[in-house]
Amino acid sequence: MESIVELLIIYIFSYPGASIVWFISRLWKSKKTYKEILHDNIEINGVIGLFVIAIPVILFFYIFTILVSIQPTDYLK
Repeated sequence: MESIVELLIIYIFSYPGASIVWFISRLWKSKKTYKEILHDNIEINGVIGLFVIAIPVILFFYIFTILVSIQPTDYLK
């Protein structure tokens, strides 16, 4: 069961990760295509995709909890 979940996570997050790597490689004038980058390092692309999606979600919930915890009377002090 664990290996199935790991494979799903790698394959789900490898596409956004490959997109980020492809975009950065285009900035450095690389001639690699998206398909080549996707198949070269699928595990690395999965990790990059996981971080690219997880970091904004974590920041959103962190900022949201801070904003919810502020009481309206805190502004008046």
